[in-house]
Amino acid sequence: MKYKIGKIPRIRASHNKETWEKVEVELAKIGSATFDQLVFVCKDHKHSAGGLGFVNYCIDNGWLVSKEGISKSNLDEKQTTKKSNQIYNGGSDSGIYIAFLLTESYMPVTRDPRYVDTCAKVNNQNVKIGKTVNLKRRKQDYWKDFDAHNVEFIPIALLDDIDRAEDAIKKRLDQYRLVSPKGGKMDWLTGIDPMSVVRASYDVLESGAFKYQAVKNKFI
Repeated sequence: MKYKIGKIPRIRASHNKETWEKVEVELAKIGSATFDQLVFVCKDHKHSAGGLGFVNYCIDNGWLVSKEGISKSNLDEKQTTKKSNQIYNGGSDSGIYIAFLLTESYMPVTRDPRYVDTCAKVNNQNVKIGKTVNLKRRKQDYWKDFDAHNVEFIPIALLDDIDRAEDAIKKRLDQYRLVSPKGGKMDWLTGIDPMSVVRASYDVLESGAFKYQAVKNKFI
């Protein structure tokens, strides 16, 4: 999907104005750009949400719209159209999900006694992007690790090619991935909100021509 300018915003914040001017210059040259291209143009945006957050902000406010005329803020309509065009024949409960805590208190990412003292800890400022062959069972796992009242588990897409899909989504969100105490990159993210993670994930699935079915959730 490519985006073009939908309307000229009235911007007061200097950091937003500076980044929007870069978007205008780029689109004046090429007419329209993919989500990834726009994020790259905005990579130096002076805000904790970074370029990804600014691009989502522009789409939310209608400053950027689909070249085909469908605003990404109108995801309900887009997903309805997409479902009728997709070929998804999988009958399994495999797919992509996000999870996030509802508490400010930091909690270990596992209750396994072998790792609980040395593993990373997360709170409501973090978001997990993950894959599973069984969404219902995976939800139960999160309830065991964090307690049901502390965590929200949200399936966002059903598909069979979960390994390739997760890799593509994590590549898009690489700059937000937490680093574990052992130095490896995790599936838990920081500096990005759940809605932005969901939208980036759908954009990756669509641009990568994955055969999937969007799952209705609170963010679309």
